[in-house]
Amino acid sequence: MCLLKISLSNQYIYTPITWLHRIKPKNKIYFIFSFLIFLPYQNYSYFMISIILYLSIALTLRIPKKYYNYFIQIVLIIVLYIFFNKAHKINYINKNQIRVFIPLKILGFISNAYFILPEFVLRISLITILYLVVLKMLLWTTTYETILILFFSNKKIKSNNLQKIMLVSSFACQFLEQILLHIRIIMVAVKLRNIHLKVMIHKYIILHYAIAKCLTNIKYDILKISSSLYIRDLDEKNFKIHSI
Repeated sequence: MCLLKISLSNQYIYTPITWLHRIKPKNKIYFIFSFLIFLPYQNYSYFMISIILYLSIALTLRIPKKYYNYFIQIVLIIVLYIFFNKAHKINYINKNQIRVFIPLKILGFISNAYFILPEFVLRISLITILYLVVLKMLLWTTTYETILILFFSNKKIKSNNLQKIMLVSSFACQFLEQILLHIRIIMVAVKLRNIHLKVMIHKYIILHYAIAKCLTNIKYDILKISSSLYIRDLDEKNFKIHSI
């Protein structure tokens, strides 16, 4: 059983080598995690600038580094100009609420509808997007073993609770990958058979079959993992992390 063959390693393997790979992993990891720690305490302008900046980096990783610095400067200037010149015209946040305008067409008549959305929903959405983008870039350019070992390299792991967490996390990552693989296989099978889901009864039958098949595969994987642990006598006591 290969515990390290998980989706995190696949992201690093299939990503083209860019200038971000040449940055020292220690500096890169510490900078990104520091950014993620202080991110929830920032304002909306910092959110928008960070989203555009990191999306630009993610979409243009193949640009040589000597040209990329000029590109970042241009993007920052454009973002700052648009934000500070147009911010006074935007009045969608009022008293911790957001007004969303949606035109509705009912029986041939078009009417206007306003939906009140709490401000924290927008804030949580922006924070989630930034977390996903930044962590995705980190996993593209750094192996997950390096990230884990960086935090545990300076001390010995002797706590049984921590050993249990590491063991469960390793199996959980592999187990989630297997579940996603089963779901992908079922979706491909439905597309290959050219099944149309226009009839509601057929739709529920196929959905029931897909869920039952997925649960059966999950049960089989659980039995296989449990049997392997029992046969090889693996537990948190003999589960160790070695440096790479």
